[in-house]
Amino acid sequence: ESEDLIGRCTRELRGAAAAIDVHAVDNAFRGQLDALRDAVLQEMHHEFDEFVKAHDAKFTDEQVKSDKRFSLMGPMRRKYASVDSLWRSAVHLALEQRSMDHLFEEISARVNDLLVEQGTNVNVQNVERVFEEKWNQVMAETLRKQRPNLDKV
Repeated sequence: ESEDLIGRCTRELRGAAAAIDVHAVDNAFRGQLDALRDAVLQEMHHEFDEFVKAHDAKFTDEQVKSDKRFSLMGPMRRKYASVDSLWRSAVHLALEQRSMDHLFEEISARVNDLLVEQGTNVNVQNVERVFEEKWNQVMAETLRKQRPNLDKV
């Protein structure tokens, strides 16, 4: 069930247009995963209790029953941690993609503005050179904005 949940929510992540949408999908996933974990844990405990009742004569030590019931949590915790790790990777990837999309849109808009400023100075012979100049200019500005301030570090 957890794999189906990840698959379904990953498809929703791919459709998320902004970081806020990614966070909304993430919150929904975490709520559903917690509900799934609680339901599975409750079912495991119920089945364990039914098994112990059915074989009551064999299981007389209450401490052993309690320890065995608690030991059911181990595999559940490992599976939950595995699913959570996989999901965090998917969310991180989606957020990085949104960040790169935003950065690319910003760079494209800036280059376009600079090319529009050039107007009639751009022709078939120099369009590639002018584009490269403007692209490099915008990339240098973007790198300055993205790079942390070394004085602060």
